[in-house]
Amino acid sequence: MWLCGPRRAAGVAAMVSNTFRLLSVSGFRCILIEPMSFLRVAGRLCVGLLLLYGASTAALYWVMRQPLDRFGAIMRHVPNVAMAILPFEPMWMSTRAGTLRPGDAAPNFDLPTVDHTRRVRMSEEYRGKPVVLIFGSYT
Repeated sequence: MWLCGPRRAAGVAAMVSNTFRLLSVSGFRCILIEPMSFLRVAGRLCVGLLLLYGASTAALYWVMRQPLDRFGAIMRHVPNVAMAILPFEPMWMSTRAGTLRPGDAAPNFDLPTVDHTRRVRMSEEYRGKPVVLIFGSYT
């Protein structure tokens, strides 16, 4: 395989190893790349891309483990194409799955009443009674 381009500085010839053969023709320098060295370069490129993919996936997983407000602030700067390339949905489902299973006791929490006169604590107000929480919009 021949790679040709404009003649560069004389130092380029010193950087070329014995596996390449140089051919200079009136302003152009061509390099004959032997097949094994081409495969070596392609292999290194693939390894580099795999390392970049792994590091990006690990960074995304770390960001997903952050509180939601910090996660949103970071993800605002991530380009949309990253969502298509990285395994966003499986990692999101894994990191935000939670530990509550059917039959477990609900976590205790308190909320203000609609008129904000007092706070209702679930464990005190509804002890021994079934509770159904509906999250949605009625507008």
